[in-house]
Amino acid sequence: MNRKQFLQQVTTFIRSKPAQQHVEKELNGHIQHAKKAWMDKGYEEAQAEALAIEHMGNPMTLGQELGKVHKPKVDWLMIGLVAMLLACSFLPLIAVAPYSLFGEGMLLWRHAIYTCLAVIIIVCFMLFDVRKLMTRNFIFYVIAILFALLLYSTHMIQGTRFFFIGSWKVSVWHTLPLLCIAWAILFSNSKVKLWKALLFVSISFIVIGITGNIASLLVFSVMSLIMLLNGHFEKKQKIAMIIGVFTAIIAFIAWIVVSIWNGGIRLYQLERVLGFLKPEEYADGSGWIYLRVNEVIANAKWFGAGGAEGTFIESSTDFAFLQLLKYYGYFIGIIVAILLLVLIMRMWKLSVNQPHSFAKLLVVGASTLFATQALYALAMSAGLAPIMSIPMPFMTYGLTPTVTNAFLIGLVLSVYRRKSYIFSA
Repeated sequence: MNRKQFLQQVTTFIRSKPAQQHVEKELNGHIQHAKKAWMDKGYEEAQAEALAIEHMGNPMTLGQELGKVHKPKVDWLMIGLVAMLLACSFLPLIAVAPYSLFGEGMLLWRHAIYTCLAVIIIVCFMLFDVRKLMTRNFIFYVIAILFALLLYSTHMIQGTRFFFIGSWKVSVWHTLPLLCIAWAILFSNSKVKLWKALLFVSISFIVIGITGNIASLLVFSVMSLIMLLNGHFEKKQKIAMIIGVFTAIIAFIAWIVVSIWNGGIRLYQLERVLGFLKPEEYADGSGWIYLRVNEVIANAKWFGAGGAEGTFIESSTDFAFLQLLKYYGYFIGIIVAILLLVLIMRMWKLSVNQPHSFAKLLVVGASTLFATQALYALAMSAGLAPIMSIPMPFMTYGLTPTVTNAFLIGLVLSVYRRKSYIFSA
C-alpha cells in the first residue's frame, strides 16, 4: 500500500472535508518523518516509506478513531443557555399584554418572528466555516466605516443618527459585529504594527463618536481594548496601552470636573449626571427614572408580582429585566442573570482554550460585545449605572439586539464546532 492509498483509506472515515485535509496533512508529515528515520538506518526510499506506513497501523482502525476525534462539535450547553434566555425573553411581553393579539399584543408575534430569525442565524453561522473570514482582510472594517458614514445623511433622533432601509431603522450599532471580525483579522496578523492598529481603532472611535451613540461608543471601546490586549503585540506594548487608557480616563474625569466648575458643561448635561448621583433632588427631571428603578427593586417580591402599579417605562426594551423583577419576582430575575453570566463564562472559557490567534480574537471580541451589553444592562437595571440604550442580550425586545447577539453566538459556535481540526495549535 502506497502513501496515497493509505491516506485515502484513513480519510474516508472522516466526514468533514476540512478535517480530512487537516488529518491528511498531519499524517503525511508523520509518514515523512518516519520515512527519513528508516532511510537513516540504511533502507531504500521505497522500503523506508513502506515501513513508515506499516507502523502507522491499520488505516481503517486509525480512520475510525480519527473520525471520532475530528467530528464537528456542537456546544449543547451554550445552545441550551441561549434557548432558555430566548424562552425567558417572552415573559416581559406577556406581562404587558398577556391576552391581546393586537395593539401591544403584536409585540408577542413580532418577538416570535425575531426569535425564529435568531435561531436561523445561529444555526447558519455555526455551520459556516469562519476560516473564510480570514482571507477578507479589511473588507469588514471598510463596510463598517461606510455603514457608519451613511448615518450622517439622514435622520437624527434624540441626538443619535439613523437611516432607514424601508421601515428598518439602522444605527451605528450594526457595525460593531463587523468591526469585531475586522479586529480579529487585523490584530492576529503579526505583520501589523501597533501604531497601525491604534490608527484604525482611533478612526473608528471618532466616526462612532460623531454619530452621537454613546452606548455604541462605550461597547466599542471595551471590545477594542480587550481585543488589542489579546492581540499579537508585545507585553510591554500592552502594558503601555493599559497605562494610556487609565490616563485617558483620569484626564476625561478631570475635564468633566473642570467643565462643571467653570460652567463649561451644558445645563441639561449636568442635570443628567446629577440625576443619577442625587435622584431625590431631581425627582421631577432626570432623577425620576432612577427613582422608579429603585422603587421597582425595593417593592419586588421573591415570587409573583410586586412593585408599583402601572407598566414600567420602556418595559419591553431597555428595562426588560426590571419588568421581570416586577411581575415575576427576584427568583426569575436571578435565574435570568445566572443564565447570562454562565453563558458569558462559557464563551470566555472557549477563548482562553483557543490556541489559534484569529479564532481566539474572534471569540474574545464576540464574548466581550455580548458581556458588555449583559453586565451593563444588569448594572443599569439595579440602579448602579447611568441609564443609556444598551440592550440586555436575548431579553430586550427588538430586531437589532436579537439579530446582533444571535450573530455573535453563531460565530462562537462556529469556532467551537471546528476547534479540533481547524484551529488547533
